[in-house]
Amino acid sequence: MSLASELQSKSKVCANVFCGAGRECTVNEKGEPSCLCIESCKPHKRSVCGSNGKTYRNHCELHRDACLSGLKIQVAHDGHCREKKTDQSAASPGELVFVCTLHVYWLPSKECVKSFL
Repeated sequence: MSLASELQSKSKVCANVFCGAGRECTVNEKGEPSCLCIESCKPHKRSVCGSNGKTYRNHCELHRDACLSGLKIQVAHDGHCREKKTDQSAASPGELVFVCTLHVYWLPSKECVKSFL
């Protein structure tokens, strides 16, 4: 099968398939549509901050990472993530603290992470 006919076959099989963010439709060995994580994103740079506190080059990279890791990662805001600051005076070194982030993208949720100072 030539590359042109392979691409035409993929476009026909995947025409009405929606895979969701970070995924793309491919044709498996049986000729059926299958959703897989995007192999690579276009290199445009429009940084976004993920709900996991990580800065991504663009929306595609965030959704690709969410797909590959199996985690639910949403866009917290456009631009780079800000450093989380904890109140150092409220805890002693080695003391267990909880760092909480309130997410309000789509549905409000609160995420707390245990960490040691």
